[in-house]
Amino acid sequence: MVLAKRAAASKEVNLPTLTNLDEWGGVCRTGLFIELPPGFFDEIDVRWYRAIYEQLIPENGITAEIGCYRGRSMMCVADIIKAKSLTVWCIDVFEPFLSDRSTTRLQDFKETAEWYGIREHLKVVKGSSLEAAKFLDDASLDFVFLDGDHEASTVRKELELYEPKVKDSGWIGGHDYAYWPGVTLAVNEYYRDFAVLDYSSIWLRKKGGCHNADVL
Repeated sequence: MVLAKRAAASKEVNLPTLTNLDEWGGVCRTGLFIELPPGFFDEIDVRWYRAIYEQLIPENGITAEIGCYRGRSMMCVADIIKAKSLTVWCIDVFEPFLSDRSTTRLQDFKETAEWYGIREHLKVVKGSSLEAAKFLDDASLDFVFLDGDHEASTVRKELELYEPKVKDSGWIGGHDYAYWPGVTLAVNEYYRDFAVLDYSSIWLRKKGGCHNADVL
């Protein structure tokens, strides 16, 4: 396994430890984890994602999630999105994926968002993450989360395209670091300062740190 790099920026956040994870939304106690749509976020991922949305995203903030699948990660923060009046760009090809051969994933995602009461907060884009970047203004996002195509070449291009979309005070992160070689390679090549959250494959970085290209 690739050893996680630790970013000084992550120290600005009171991220939960294993001993106080239950304080962050009581995900399992409320039954939320059980009710979430299918997907690839485990319980620890859910709790970290909630901590990020609780602590790092300001009221009326704007975020983007690249790779939404059936909405598991998005719906786990539905109550926070509503409470903070957030706007979220949800970008996905919404096509058959792995063993999920459904051709109605886009409509299913919208209906799920309606059921969770956040449809009006979401800007749903069906298409390639690389093409969708043109719809977002530079310096408009408080947070972008990359969890789409995990090929190294695509992740590199997403980093190039989406980092300018993040405000100077904002955050960029993603899923499956150290689990998918393409993600790990691309993030390691592009950045030299970031955090991988404990017991999770979520990586996180505050905008404004150093790129590896800066020190070549």
